[in-house]
Amino acid sequence: MYCGEKVRLRALTPADAEICTRWMSDRETTINTAGGGRMPMSEDEERDFIMRNSYCTFGIERTDDSRLIGTCSFFDVNHQARRCKIGILIGDKENRGRGYGSDALKTLLKFLFVDRNMYRVALEVFEYNKAAVAMYEKLGFVRECTYRQQAYAMGRYWDEYCYAMLRSEYEEKYGDR
Repeated sequence: MYCGEKVRLRALTPADAEICTRWMSDRETTINTAGGGRMPMSEDEERDFIMRNSYCTFGIERTDDSRLIGTCSFFDVNHQARRCKIGILIGDKENRGRGYGSDALKTLLKFLFVDRNMYRVALEVFEYNKAAVAMYEKLGFVRECTYRQQAYAMGRYWDEYCYAMLRSEYEEKYGDR
């Protein structure tokens, strides 16, 4: 378990499949992670996903009441180059905009840069997800490129932005926290 100020990152368990299924079946929630939403998964499919990805996906749990509010993960790991990509989902709307996502990502970045010795951590975000874009930039991610009209959502095509943070940028901003 990895602790931030507002959240803890913990292993997901098969018991979490029910709430994760609800989040992943909600178009308003998944539109920011899958560009126009994604096909809902059954609880059994979500349970299988959790079991297959338990090594790289964390549950985000509030420290005040231990409530599971989302997930974050790292993937596309290249051990030779010491790089990976990350993603985050805050499941219920009432938990968004309260600093939980920022705290979860700071905690995940510490895990990746300090514990896993990553050199570069990248992410991708759709241009219409303005809250996430602002959060990533505030956290210190640098926009490196734009995939023009990469996603189709809400009746039109949208750009997708690529952001990254290098180890030196992490150390400059966060030190050894």
